[in-house]
Amino acid sequence: MDLSNNMLQGEIPPAFAELKNLTLLNLFRNKLHGAIPEFISEMPQLEVLQLWENNFTKNIPQGLGSNGRLSILGLSSNKLTGILPPDLCTGNHL
Repeated sequence: MDLSNNMLQGEIPPAFAELKNLTLLNLFRNKLHGAIPEFISEMPQLEVLQLWENNFTKNIPQGLGSNGRLSILGLSSNKLTGILPPDLCTGNHL
């Protein structure tokens, strides 16, 4: 799903948690804010996550990358804090 560069505002909708077969989620260059929801890290098929150039804050979800499939991650130009998740750079794709 590519919803990038659309001037979207608000937070990532909780209904996105139902998208279990999603392999790509591009939401870059919008005006999204708040925390990156924990359910993003629970998407079993997610391979590409690009959230750059938004206003996300707080921590990166600790389970992000634990599915072993995440190979492209873009989080730059946000206001994230905290430590990197331990499983972010692990899995069969490395």
